[in-house]
Order: sequence, then C-alpha cells, then structure tokens
Amino acid sequence: MRLTLITASTILVLLAPLAGCRSYYAEQADREVYQAVDSAHEREFGYRRDFTIDDGPSLNIDNTVEQIISELPPAGPVPEMLQGSRLDGLPLRAVDLPLALKVAQANSRRFQSRKEQLYLSALDLTRSAYAFDPRYALGGDISHVVTDPDRQELLLTNADLTISRQLITGTIVALNLGLTGVKYINSELGTQLVTALDMSIAQPLWRGAHPLIVQADLIQARRNLIYDLRSFVRFEKEFAVDVASGYYQALQQLDVVRNEWQNYQNLTFSRKRAEALSEVGRLPLFEVDQARQDELRAQNRYILAVESLEAQFDNFRILLGLPTDAPVVTQFDDLQQLVALGIESIEANPDLAAQEALGRRLDLLNTRQRIEDADRDVYVAADALKGDVRVVGSAGVGSQPPNHAGRFLFHEGRYSVGLEVDLPLDRLVERNNYRRSLIAYDVALRQYMDGVDQVKLQVRQALRRLNRAELSYEIQRRGVELAQRRVRSTQLLLELDRASTRDLLESQDALVTAQNALSQALVAHTIARLEFLRDMELLEVTEDWQLQEARVVELGGEPAVDVDAIPVPGVDVIPVPEVEE
Repeated sequence: MRLTLITASTILVLLAPLAGCRSYYAEQADREVYQAVDSAHEREFGYRRDFTIDDGPSLNIDNTVEQIISELPPAGPVPEMLQGSRLDGLPLRAVDLPLALKVAQANSRRFQSRKEQLYLSALDLTRSAYAFDPRYALGGDISHVVTDPDRQELLLTNADLTISRQLITGTIVALNLGLTGVKYINSELGTQLVTALDMSIAQPLWRGAHPLIVQADLIQARRNLIYDLRSFVRFEKEFAVDVASGYYQALQQLDVVRNEWQNYQNLTFSRKRAEALSEVGRLPLFEVDQARQDELRAQNRYILAVESLEAQFDNFRILLGLPTDAPVVTQFDDLQQLVALGIESIEANPDLAAQEALGRRLDLLNTRQRIEDADRDVYVAADALKGDVRVVGSAGVGSQPPNHAGRFLFHEGRYSVGLEVDLPLDRLVERNNYRRSLIAYDVALRQYMDGVDQVKLQVRQALRRLNRAELSYEIQRRGVELAQRRVRSTQLLLELDRASTRDLLESQDALVTAQNALSQALVAHTIARLEFLRDMELLEVTEDWQLQEARVVELGGEPAVDVDAIPVPGVDVIPVPEVEE
C-alpha cells in the first residue's frame, strides 16, 4: 500500500517556492532578448542601441489626459484667427516636430506593436538556442510502503538527476544518476542506500548527420531576428515620416485658416467700404450686395477651415498615440520658419538613384537573403529523404550494496553498443516536402526580382513627386506675387473709379486661393523630400528619435552600371552542400 498523500504533499512543498519566481522568469527573458537585439543591432549597423518594450503606451492605461500630457510645454496665446473657436480657452499644449517624434515613439500603439514583434523574434531565438544547451532534470519521491502478509513497513526515497545535451554534430548524450534509499521502520534490517549511473549516446550517420541539418532551426532563428530587426529599423523610418507628414499637414491647414481669416477680414472691410460708398450715392446697391455675399462666403470658408483644422489635430493626436481629446496642437508659427528656409532641390538621375537604393534598402536585403534560406531549406528537405542509421551505446553501473553509494562497480556494469537502421522505404511525406522546398526556392527568386522592380518603381515615383512638387512650389510662389500685385492695382483703380467692387472681390479671392496653394506646395515638397530620402534609405532615426538626413551622394549624370544587370546573389553567407541526387 503506497501512501500517495505523502508523495503529493512532498511535491507541493518542493514546488511552492517556484510560485514566487514569475517575475524572475520575465526578467530573465528580458535580459536574454535585449542582449540578443542589442548585439544584432551592433553587428548589423555598427553601433549598439538600447532596446526595451517596457516604456510603451501601456504605462498610460491608468493615467488621465492631464497626466499624460503634463510634461508637454504650454502652447502660449491662441492666435487671433482661432479666438472664438473650440480651441480657444483650452489649456493647449504645443509640440514641434522633434518633440512630436519623441511623443509618438513613447505613446504610439502601432509602434509598440512593432517593438513587441521584434521582441518575440528574439524570444524565438532563445528557444532555438536552448536546444543545444545542457538540459537538467531533478526529481524524486518519498513513499510509505506496507507489505503483506508480514506487515513490513518501509520508507522509500528516490531521487534522479538527468543531464542531456544535443551537439551540433547531431550526437545526443544523456547521463542519469539515481539514488534510492530504503528505511525499514519495524525491523532490524536497518537502512540501505543504492546509486545507479546510466549513460546513453546516439550518433546519426546518414539522415540528420550534417551540422547544417542539426542547426537549421537555430540558423533560421538567427536570421529571422536580423530580418525583423531590419524591418523594424525600416518601420521606424516610415513611421517617423508619417509623423512628420501629419505634422506638416496640420501646419498647412493652420495656414489655410490664417489665410481664410485674413480674407474674411478683408472682405468685411470691403463690405463696409461698399456700404459707405452706397450711402453717398457713389456705388450701386447690387455691388454692395455682391460684397455682402462674398463676405458671407468667406465667413463660411473660414468656419469650414477651422473645422478641418480641428479634425487634423484629432488625427495627429491619434498618430502620436495621445487621447483624441488631449488639447495638444502643433506650434502655431512653424510654417513661417519652413517658408523662411524655402525648398532645397535634389538633382538625381533616376537610374543612378535606383542603383543606389538597390544597394541600401533593408527590405530588399531581407528578400535577397531569403533566397539563401530557401536554398538551405532545399538541402534540409533533401536530407530528410535519406534513411536513418544511428550508432547507439549505453552503459549502466550500480553501487556496492548496501550502503556504499559512492563506490560504483564498473566491472559489473551493463554495456552495449549497436547500430540502428531504418531504410528509406516510405518517404511520401518527405518527397512532398522536398518538392515544396524547390517551389519555395523559385518563389523566393521571383519575390527578389519583384522586390528589385518595386524599389526601382518607388524611387522613380518618389523622384517624380519631388520634381513635380518643386515645380509646383515655384509656380505657386509666382502666383502669389501676381495675386498680391493684382489686389494692390485693383485697389488703386477702385479709388480712381476705374474698377468695380467685383474686380476687387475677385482679386482678393484669387489671392487667398494662391496663398493656400503655395502653402500646400511647400508642405508637399517637404513631405516628398522626406519620402524620397526614405525610399533611398538615406534617412536615419537617431537614438533620441530625431530625423537625420544622410549625406546625399552625387546622383546626377549617367549611370555607372546597368542596374538591370545586377545578378541575384549566391549563398555565400551560409554555405550549403550540394544536394545528392
């Protein structure tokens, strides 16, 4: 009769301390993952960069809106054009572009998800590497036994320590040390203590014997981490450009409000002037009505512009990961600084620009190296078609009874060595997997070819957008100058009674349209420049989350080489043996 209650209680006592170790396991996983990511970043990009997922938007789950934005600077006085709007009277906080980038990095839920994706990739690597680490297992039990019919009582204690490890050659080694103690409770037989040492080894000779086959999962996990790291760095740039685009678009809409407000004020003045002239008989009533209609139209356009601005700010807050009702806006005068800087043109030959991008793009590098992975998968699948031939050996040694637990009787041990053979007679599943791997290799080649074409297309389109935006900016700048000159000349002619009120109203409407078009062209060029540098992989995101433009190389003149003749790279990174036919 075996008293399982004693055994169960013992196990619970042994496992009880582990209940408080959950935080230890999480911290241990973080240390290994962060080390893997930081080291991979240093190897890939030449410098180390701290990585963590514990500083994301989840920290704000219990915070109020005021607490979330408490460290943002106040916006200052609301401009006259926004007085009376829903923004007036709020405790506004303002961000410039550098601060907006930092806020987005800390609060964006989309950005946090991408960081966690990279974390999970490194976590998979730790699991794959664990397959080649020594494995330890320690267990045991205590049992109370009563034998019939003599009612002999025994207290049995068993403990086992097992150590096993798989080597990169495919060898599996296992060592087990067992300890058994017997305590006779109601007799004079005393106590016995016996140990047993067992070892086994297995070495494949045919299928699964090559180190590349054994390490295939580990190799792929390491490369997956590099792929996900490059994808994350690429995402950082795309996300930063999205934030910058949202910031500049909000500035553009702010300028539209400013222009519409000024136009509304000008038309109000024109309406009052027309009414005054009509009272003295110098202006017919229908021209006064025209001025009133244009004033009402300008007022409506101003109201719609303010509404669009509020919606733009809402979208911008969502992009930053802030609550929609957080009173956060852009700096009110940043567009004027952008106007003062003007635009900086980039002269680039499309073919040379595409050639430069093909050598830099991180996503294309991933696609290219996945060809190597597919080639390795073909080799692994071909190896699975082989049969199993293993050399196996085992040894078992016991200690000298009854109590010499440390004295092993090796001369009385059990030793064996043999050869296990499983011929490849049934390989349908392996055959299908091998054929799939060949198709997957062709797919990887085509994906790389498509990736090359997509990069060329993106660079060409980005360059066309940049050139078009530059031309549009120059056209709209001249258009504003002409519109301003037209307003001034019409005002002079109106004072001399050589122009009508309608002429003045039309010139003012043309001016505000031209001003809006100019700010739109300026912002479009700024965004197009960022997108071109992003697609060229010439845009960097610094460790403190600021955008930094890499040096733009000379991309003018004729292309040095034919970019269409760039060959598909081989598999030099991971040498793959020839597949046996």
